[in-house]
Amino acid sequence: MAKAGERILVTGATGIIGRHAVANLVAQGAEVHAVARDSLDQVSLQGAHIHRLDLLDRPATQALLAEIRPDILLHLAWITGHGRFWNAPENLDWLASSIYLIRGFVDAGGRRVVVAGTCAEYDPAAGHQSPLPETAPCHPQTLYGWAKHALHRVLASTR
Repeated sequence: MAKAGERILVTGATGIIGRHAVANLVAQGAEVHAVARDSLDQVSLQGAHIHRLDLLDRPATQALLAEIRPDILLHLAWITGHGRFWNAPENLDWLASSIYLIRGFVDAGGRRVVVAGTCAEYDPAAGHQSPLPETAPCHPQTLYGWAKHALHRVLASTR
């Protein structure tokens, strides 16, 4: 739950999760900064400060962090080209850019980071239980799954 006035940076703001997160955070009174690379949907981002930004552009990302100085980062952005993202080499770029984003966020005074994972991090042999239990083993089968899992492992090691 967001506190009124908290500055929250939401990446992937026009995605499936992002657009709902933005709406809920705005309704809670947070100062929401919505970031998306393409197709900024003004309606679903109503009430948020909208920023068009490619997170792979490190100088532009750092400039935005310095300008906003968010308290909370909700990082939902990643490569999502339908059908090709599973083993796309760009997953490695997104892993590096995510680490750079989070480091810049902390350097700018950020306090809390929430990063979206993926079902692709888990062992498909574990079955298709819904919801997937917290105890399900991680064993990615794609570069996408490995990159997302690697980000999780890096962040978990810095707590």
